[in-house]
Amino acid sequence: MSDDEQARHARTAEAVRRAGASLVLLELGGHTATGFVLTAEGHVITSLHAVASARSITAVLPDGLRTPVVQVAAVDERRDLALLRLSVPNLAPALP
Repeated sequence: MSDDEQARHARTAEAVRRAGASLVLLELGGHTATGFVLTAEGHVITSLHAVASARSITAVLPDGLRTPVVQVAAVDERRDLALLRLSVPNLAPALP
């Protein structure tokens, strides 16, 4: 592996490690999706199509803690994004 490839691999591994602390699993009553904690206030960004028909959403944080999503705070249909709000802030670090 060349030095450039090793450096690129190291940067990729570091990005995945840092993002992993902010990754949440969203349980949607029969299927799952993923999202990232975006703010310290407990906002999570995910794909709109994944949560559009959900009646309830539970977020499972990296440490296994489960917390309900209490609000769909915003949607952007054109970009297929949904901004969700967790019940409690500061449960996981925001995506750097």
